[in-house]
Amino acid sequence: MNCEKLSNPNMDKKKKLKHTVNKAKEEESTMEKTMNQKSKSILEILPLELIHRILLRVPIRHLARLRCVSKLWYFLISDPDFAELHFYHSPIATNACVFIKNDTIAYFVYLDDNDASQKEMSPPFKKKPPSHFAVLGSCRGFILLHRHPHFLVVWNPLTGFGKRISYFHIVRRCKYHSFRLPYSALLHGFGYDASQDDYLFVVAWSDWERRYHLDCLSLRTNSWINLDAAVSEPLGDLDSYSYGLFLNGAIHWVPLRFKAYRDAILIFDLKEKTFSRISGPEQPVVSAYSYSSLALLGGCLALYYRNYDSCNTHIWVMKEYKVHSSWTLYQIPCKDFQPLCLSNNGDIIGRGYISNDKVGYVIYNVRGDLLKHFKNLCRPIRGVDVVYTENKDKKNKRKKTLTILLALQQAIPVKQSSMEKKDQNDKSKSIHDILPLELIHGILLRVPTRHLARLRCVSKLWCSLISDPYFAELHFHHSPAATNACFFIENPTMAYLVYLDDNDASQKEVCPPCQKKPPYDFEVLGSCRGFILLDRHPHFLVVWNPLTGFSKKISYSHIVPCRKYLDFRLTDSTHLHGFGYDASQDDYLVVAAWGDSESQEDHLECLSLKTNSWINLDAALPNPLGIYDGRSRGLFLNGAIHWVSSHLKDYKDAILIFDLKERTFSMISAPEQLPTSAYFYASLALLGGCLALYYHNNDSYKTHIWVMKEYKVQCSWTLYQIPSLGGFQPLCLSSNRYIIGRFYQVTGYFMYNASGDLLMNFKNLCYSFDATETVYTESLLRLPSNIKDKDN
Repeated sequence: MNCEKLSNPNMDKKKKLKHTVNKAKEEESTMEKTMNQKSKSILEILPLELIHRILLRVPIRHLARLRCVSKLWYFLISDPDFAELHFYHSPIATNACVFIKNDTIAYFVYLDDNDASQKEMSPPFKKKPPSHFAVLGSCRGFILLHRHPHFLVVWNPLTGFGKRISYFHIVRRCKYHSFRLPYSALLHGFGYDASQDDYLFVVAWSDWERRYHLDCLSLRTNSWINLDAAVSEPLGDLDSYSYGLFLNGAIHWVPLRFKAYRDAILIFDLKEKTFSRISGPEQPVVSAYSYSSLALLGGCLALYYRNYDSCNTHIWVMKEYKVHSSWTLYQIPCKDFQPLCLSNNGDIIGRGYISNDKVGYVIYNVRGDLLKHFKNLCRPIRGVDVVYTENKDKKNKRKKTLTILLALQQAIPVKQSSMEKKDQNDKSKSIHDILPLELIHGILLRVPTRHLARLRCVSKLWCSLISDPYFAELHFHHSPAATNACFFIENPTMAYLVYLDDNDASQKEVCPPCQKKPPYDFEVLGSCRGFILLDRHPHFLVVWNPLTGFSKKISYSHIVPCRKYLDFRLTDSTHLHGFGYDASQDDYLVVAAWGDSESQEDHLECLSLKTNSWINLDAALPNPLGIYDGRSRGLFLNGAIHWVSSHLKDYKDAILIFDLKERTFSMISAPEQLPTSAYFYASLALLGGCLALYYHNNDSYKTHIWVMKEYKVQCSWTLYQIPSLGGFQPLCLSSNRYIIGRFYQVTGYFMYNASGDLLMNFKNLCYSFDATETVYTESLLRLPSNIKDKDN
C-alpha cells in the first residue's frame, strides 16, 4: 500500500535553515565549507568527545532510535563502556513500574510529571504451554524474573538480552520439590558488585531440618557460591515478597514488623559478602504502624508504613546513606500508598487508593498535596511491582563492539597528536562551528517525531533548529517513520493517545486544552497534519497539537441563531463537516454544511484558521447534497476532504470530495465489484496514505476493505478481507504495512496481515465503546497565525 507523500517544491531548504541560526556564517563560506566536508567521513567532522557529549544528554528511552544516524553512532551507542557512562551521567533517568500480569505478560508503566504511558512485552524464554513468570527484582536496567518450575531469568527489556539459570540444586538440598522462589525463601535480592563487575543474586533459605543456608549466584561465572558461614544470626521476620533493594553496593531488607528502631534494616555487602544492620528513625511510635517496607526515592533509601492514628502513609527518607540524623519524614494523606520513585521535579510518584472511585498512580509533592492522578493504567492485582531503570548494558557484546570501534578509529588518516590538538581546539569552539548545518539537518530529519522534542536539550542550536517551523514542515514530509496514535476523549477532562505498532503498544493520557470549571464536554471532529480538531461545549472549536501543546479556540455561535435551537453541535447537527489544509494558502480550514430549520435551505461555511474568520460558500453546495452521516467526519487527503454516503445504492459517485484550493465539490466512484445488497453502512479510512472504503459483509461475516492505491484511479481499488462477526474498523498501517484496527464490540486492538491472518492482539489498552476517535499523526507543525487564544 505504498503511496507517494505530499511534497513542497517551493521550500528552499538551505535558505530557510539559515533563518533559524543567528550565528550562521555568510552563504559563500558556508557552501565552501560544506563542499569540503562532503568529501570527509563523519569521523573526521565529529570528534568522538563531542559525539559522547551529545549522546550522553539524550534520555535512555529514546537513545536506541538514534542508532540509525550512522554506523559510528550505532557502534558508540551499542558500546558497553558508553552504556556504563550513560547510566551514571545521563541527566534524566527513565523509570518504569514493571509487573507480570496473568503470569505471562510483562507490563511497563512509565510515569513522569505530566506524562504517563504503558506498554506490554513478552518475557524471554517463554514456552508452550505458557510459562509462569514472577518478578524478583531489578538492578541497573536488568530485571530478575522467576520462571516455573525452577529457573531464574535475567532480562534487559530495552536491548532484548536475556539469560536463564537453574536453581534446582537448592530444591535437591532442601529435600522438597515444592520449593519455589520467592515464596519459599527467607530473603532474596539482586545487586551489582562493582569490584568484580559482576551481577549477583542472593537467596537465604532453610532446609528440612530448619538450618539456614545462603547461596549466591554469580552471573559473570554462571555459578552458585555457598555462603552459609555468612549467616551468623537469626535473619528475623522478613517478608519473602519484599525483594531486597540494591543501593551503594549492598542489598537491603526490612522486617515486616520491627519492634525497635535500632538495627531495623538488614544489609548484605556484595563486595565483602557480609551482613550488617543500620537503624531506622527514632521518632515514630512503634505501636502506630505495621508492615513496613523499603523504597528507593531519588537514590536515597526510604522506609514507609501506614500510620493508623493519622490515616497517612509515613515516608522516612535517609538523605545521607548510613547517617542516622539524616532521616527525614514526609506524610502522604493516603493510608494505602506505595512510593515508587521521584519525578523529574522531585515529587513523589506512587500507587495508592485515594478513595473508592480513585485508584491508580498518583503524584504528591513533599508537602503532601495531590498534584496528579493517572487513571486507566494497568496495575498489578497480586504479586509485586518493581521500579525498573532503563539501561543499555549488554555484556555479551563487549569484545565485538570494542573491536569494531578500534577498526573505525584506525581507519582515520590522522595522527594521534593532530587529533588531540584538534580536540583541544574544538573545546573552544561552539557546536555550530564544529557541526555543519547540513549535517545537523540530516541527523534530525531521521529522528521520529515522538522522540525529537527530547533532543532540544542537546544545545541551543539544536533547540533552535527543532523549534523552527520550516524544519517542522520538512520533517513532516520527509521523516522516514511517522508516529500514529489513536486519539479519543474518555471524559470531559481526560483524553488518551494509544500508540500502536508491530511489536510495541503504549498509551498516555493527556488533558485537553481550554478547559473550564465545571469541566465542559469535548468531542473529536478530526485531525490533520498533527493537529486535532475538538468541539467544546457549548459552541466552540479547539485546534490542538498535543505534542507541542499549542491550541487555539474559535466560536461558531453565529450559526446557532440560524438553526433556532441552542443545542446545535457540529458533531451531530450538521450534514457534513471536515478539517483539512490548503497548501496554496498555507491555511487550515474547517468545513461545515448545515440546514436552516425555517427556509429548509442548506448552507456551507468555511473557517480559515489563518485569518480567524468564517467564509460563506453556499454557492459551492451541490444540489441535492445527498445523505451523509454527520458523525462520520470527513477525511483529508491530497488537498481535499472526503465523505461517503451513509447508504450506498450505486458505486458511481459514491464518495463526495471538497477541494480546499478550488472550493468546489466533486465525486469519485467506489469499486464496481461491490454488490449493493452486501453492505449497508460504509465508512472511510486512511491506510498508508491511501483512501480506503470499508463495510461489514453479512454474507461472508467479514469486513471488506477496499483500498485505492492510486488516487482517483478507478482500477486501483484493491480488496482486503478481515474475518469479523461484529464489524472491524481499520485505523492505520503499522511500519511493516500490516492493518491495525479494532472491533466495535470487543475490547483491545488487533493487527492483521493482507491475507486476513491475525498477527497480534494488543490487550489492556485504553478503549471506549462510545467515544469517537481519530487517527492522529504527530508533528511539530504550528498554525500559520501563531496566536494562542485564552479561555475566558
